[in-house]
Amino acid sequence: MSDEMLCGGTAPAREPTPDEIKLVNEIKSEVEAKTGKKYDIFEPVSIRTQPVAGVNYFVKVRTLTVIAVLNAIRLCTVRVGDNSYLHLRIFWDLQHKTHLHGVKEELKEHDELEYF
Repeated sequence: MSDEMLCGGTAPAREPTPDEIKLVNEIKSEVEAKTGKKYDIFEPVSIRTQPVAGVNYFVKVRTLTVIAVLNAIRLCTVRVGDNSYLHLRIFWDLQHKTHLHGVKEELKEHDELEYF
C-alpha cells in the first residue's frame, strides 16, 4: 500500500513545517489551561494532517517543565516531565482560526501519533 494520503484520510506522520510550528505555538496557552500545567519546553516534533472543511492537525509535542526551588542555601533547578509528550488535535477552519479539539497527556516518544 502506498504512503500517499487518501482523500479525507490522515497523512503519514512527518516533521512539522515552520508555519505549522507557529500554529501549534499559538495555542500553547490554551493547552496549558486545559492540562493545568506550564511548559518551559513545548516543541512540536511530529505532525499528521487530515483535509476536511479546513484541516485537522494531529501533533506530537515534546514537553518539559522546569521548577526552580529557592531554599536558604541556594537556588535549585528541578527538571520535571523529562521526555514527556502530548498529542494534540487542532482544527484549522476555513476562516483560518485554530481550535484545540483534544489533548492526550503523559505519553512517551514511542507512542504513535494517531487519529483521535
